[in-house]
Amino acid sequence: MSGRGASVSGRGRPGPSPVAAAALIVAAALLGGACSGGGGSRPRVAAVVEGTRIPSADTEAMIDAYLHRQAPGPMGEDTPRDQVAKGVLEYQIKLTTLEHLAATLGVASEPSAYFDSAARLIQPEETGKIGERPEDLARELQAGRLSQAMARKLFPDVSISDTALKAEFDRRAPLLDRHWKATAELARFAAEDPAKQLNQRVSAGEPFAATATALGAADVGTVDVNPVVAPLPAAVLDRLGRLSPGAVSDPIPVAGAWIVAHLVSRQDVPRLTLDELRPELTGYLVERERSDRFQEWFQTKFAAAAIKVSSYYGKWDAKHTTVD
Repeated sequence: MSGRGASVSGRGRPGPSPVAAAALIVAAALLGGACSGGGGSRPRVAAVVEGTRIPSADTEAMIDAYLHRQAPGPMGEDTPRDQVAKGVLEYQIKLTTLEHLAATLGVASEPSAYFDSAARLIQPEETGKIGERPEDLARELQAGRLSQAMARKLFPDVSISDTALKAEFDRRAPLLDRHWKATAELARFAAEDPAKQLNQRVSAGEPFAATATALGAADVGTVDVNPVVAPLPAAVLDRLGRLSPGAVSDPIPVAGAWIVAHLVSRQDVPRLTLDELRPELTGYLVERERSDRFQEWFQTKFAAAAIKVSSYYGKWDAKHTTVD
């Protein structure tokens, strides 16, 4: 889960307590006759996580969405459907576990509608992960926000040593040569052609943000850029460093997308020192450490969760948190 903070997206597996055992008994009843071995008719429930059912209809819809978009393998072969199904169900189980743990901690995020709106701004061709329909992406965005909130509640106080700060400062040493700050408008496209059109139309006098949106940009926004701490690709930073205020860049290829930058303003600043960067570096390292601690905490809870998978899809391996 495309938001990186503390995230639980991706694949990860003690004897159950009486409560957990009871939950497993209920799960077995819910899964019904599908537990008689692989094959057979599809059950209504693919899995039960701490009492929450995952409908097989949702699982199958995500599988279909992935298979519709998957690229053939290096030898031209497609990934078998049953293999995709295991990965999709593992993903659903992990998100459902996260949501259950958030509820037990009393942690909430913005309403679902907030993430629905955000997800529908992203073009379908840009969402290449398993089951990334708009509704699936919205749930993943919400899960990322829940993860961050849970991490902050569980680990409110994180200390960073001077040694760690110095190491991070040294790691960023090449960035310190970009001693300027800037304000820029950025737009990200899935294809090069609309990115070229944006450059041409803005250079001819059209407004950047409105034109980028009209051309189908996935993300459009104004950002304040400090090259030493900005989470922007080096290619974008290098281009911003060469643009004159008011100028628009040619499309910049970045990780399968195209970014166009409009430099609003740039200010030269002295080369930053460790003391000047201390607050920003400390904040970055705190969030990274908190994220690592959360991942360890979550994996322990995930492995101990009461989870039952229909044998139609496979068998839950709690040790490795996978569907086998």
